[in-house]
Amino acid sequence: MTADYIDKILKQEDSLKLHFSLATSTEHCYAARLLNEMYIDKTNILCMHFLHPILQEIKVVNNFFQLETGDSSGVFSDLEWLFMSKLRQIIKPCMLRMNTDQQLREPDLKSPNIFISRLDADLGTSFSMKLEASSLLLKKKQMITTCCMEFLNGAVPGAITSLLGDTEETGAVLSKLCDVHHQQAKAPGFADGVFLMPT
Repeated sequence: MTADYIDKILKQEDSLKLHFSLATSTEHCYAARLLNEMYIDKTNILCMHFLHPILQEIKVVNNFFQLETGDSSGVFSDLEWLFMSKLRQIIKPCMLRMNTDQQLREPDLKSPNIFISRLDADLGTSFSMKLEASSLLLKKKQMITTCCMEFLNGAVPGAITSLLGDTEETGAVLSKLCDVHHQQAKAPGFADGVFLMPT
């Protein structure tokens, strides 16, 4: 799975750079040269830092879906949490304040007016720190953050569409599935606002 590959690359980043740098200079191997160029390109590493936490979250939810036994309604609550957490990264704070979670599950994601600007986007702490510390030119950094925002703007509706089908009612379907789970979870010890996250 992609999440595992990126995890391994980031953990062995320095070793991989050294290995392919040596292989390029001593073995004159075309594949080694291509991999060396990929690993020394700071843009690629920064993009991996951006994708890493997102793919890990998707992997966890995906693993729950693949379990043969388990709480199916609970899986949909995990899916809802993933969807809502990504949605909160890309839409304007006024949309968060003016809408309930149920309303937020059914936004018009094709409208550019609901998205926050690239400068205000929460693209992850690790990624932001690595980007700030990098020696890349400001124009290159802006290009990277724009690409990351475009990824999130496409990934949020795309993920739900691919899971629930290409209909205008995907948000409503998710909403109904999660409402079923909320009703089942109304037992002693469960808080009513279990899915609300601070803004």
